[in-house]
Amino acid sequence: MKRKTWGTILLLVPAVAGLLSLNALKNDLRKKNNNFNLPAADNAGLTLPAGFNASIIADNLGGARHLAVTPQNEIYVKLRGASDGKGIVLLHQADGKAEVKSTFGPGGTGIYIKSGYLYASTDEEVYRYKLNAANEVINSNKPELIITGLLSRHEHEPKAII
Repeated sequence: MKRKTWGTILLLVPAVAGLLSLNALKNDLRKKNNNFNLPAADNAGLTLPAGFNASIIADNLGGARHLAVTPQNEIYVKLRGASDGKGIVLLHQADGKAEVKSTFGPGGTGIYIKSGYLYASTDEEVYRYKLNAANEVINSNKPELIITGLLSRHEHEPKAII
C-alpha cells in the first residue's frame, strides 16, 4: 500500500510541474506574439495569416462602417445610422479594450483624418471637423460642410472617403 501511495505522489509531482511549465510557456508566447499589448484570445473568431492577431476591443456600437485611428491610438468610428442622434463614436483604448469617449455628428459611412481635420460623410454630404494637436475634434457641434447635393436614392448609398 505504501508503494502505491509513493508511486502516485511521484507521478503527480512531474505532472504538476509540467502543467506549470506549459502555462508559463503559453503566457510567454502570448507576450511575444502580441505587438499591441492586447489579449491574444481566439483572434476574434477570424482565421488570420501567421504573425497576425485580432481582438475585439469594442462591441455593440451599432452599425459600424468605417474607422480612422489617430497617432494617439484613439479610434473614430462612423456608424451607418445614428445611435441616439450621434453617428460618430470616439473610442479611447486602455488595457486591450476601448471605452466610448464621446459621440457626435450624423450617421453615414466615410471617415478620414488628414491635415488637421476629421472628414466624415452622410449619404448626401461631406463635412469636416477641425482637430487640435491631440487629434481631438475642437467643436463637434459645428462641422464645416464642404460638399453637398450628392446623389442619394436610398439604396447602397455609402460615400467612402479615402
